[in-house]
Amino acid sequence: MKTKVIILSVLAALSVVLVMMLRIYSNASRPALNGFDRAIVGELSAIGEILNAGESSYFAGVSEKTIWLGDHRDPLKLIALSLDDGTRSDHQIVMPNPVRASRIMVDSAHFYLADLTLYKIYRGSTNSWALADPIYQGTLFSEFIPLGNSSMFMRTILDNEFELIKKTQPDITIENRNVLQKQIDGLFCVDGALRYDRHMQRLVYVYFHRNEFICLDTALQIVFRGSTIDTTRLAKMRVAELTTRHASSLASPAYLVNRKVIVADSTLYINSLLKGDNESAPAFSNASAIDMYALSSGKYIGSFYLPYYHGKRSRHFTIVGKRLLSLHDGHLLIYSLPRLVP
Repeated sequence: MKTKVIILSVLAALSVVLVMMLRIYSNASRPALNGFDRAIVGELSAIGEILNAGESSYFAGVSEKTIWLGDHRDPLKLIALSLDDGTRSDHQIVMPNPVRASRIMVDSAHFYLADLTLYKIYRGSTNSWALADPIYQGTLFSEFIPLGNSSMFMRTILDNEFELIKKTQPDITIENRNVLQKQIDGLFCVDGALRYDRHMQRLVYVYFHRNEFICLDTALQIVFRGSTIDTTRLAKMRVAELTTRHASSLASPAYLVNRKVIVADSTLYINSLLKGDNESAPAFSNASAIDMYALSSGKYIGSFYLPYYHGKRSRHFTIVGKRLLSLHDGHLLIYSLPRLVP
């Protein structure tokens, strides 16, 4: 009798262990969930391709008929591409001093060149492509947005933390230190993209490492704080202090949530790197998910996929009217947006 009881007890214990092991294996093999669903509202339709866009190019400006591309390898070079027939024309900016790294923006009849080494900003005419004296200098910045010939929005460093400022001529600075909210160090944890929507005359700042964006007016006053559809409220990273240099650096790879950001016609477009719980792995792994939000309210509108090209994701994208333009290593792909996109 005792032998039967012992055998039954052992079998019962083994059954419990087996059930626990199966549960652990099931949880381990189940894809990790991110706590949100993505609403796909339509598909992009390919309508054209321009082959000679330049392998190291970025979007410097857009209009209905022309796309302007800067070149990371040549800081004084601009490429103009016709959206009608793909015709390309190259322009070389003339200035008295050499530039090692730059960021160029074309705005109608004028263009702006930011010297990213000496922190100077120049303004010139697209008729001559010549620059003389800088219109701003001396302020360290990592993001800038010109607004006409009298104002400039910048992200700069104040007291070892990123802050947003507005500089106007003659040399008046407006700052709002309540915009970017520190979670860890005030630098890496608040890193993000600064954009401007001309239609609504609003700025938007999107964090790279958390699910938040801030909409501001042109006086740097907060209109509202919005949230992206994912659930990453806190930046995930470790920051190490370099005491000998009074600086800091990342001690571990940062958890990137939002990759690319643009604004167009009162809509915010964010390339999210997180998969929705309702998305299939093959669909998400072969395209970039683009999420849309209304700049009037922060409300989520929906999403669409930007397909990979030859297995590679888009390096940069922008929107002109109802067309999406995407750069892929020298190729400029042109798509028509889904009908449900605003």
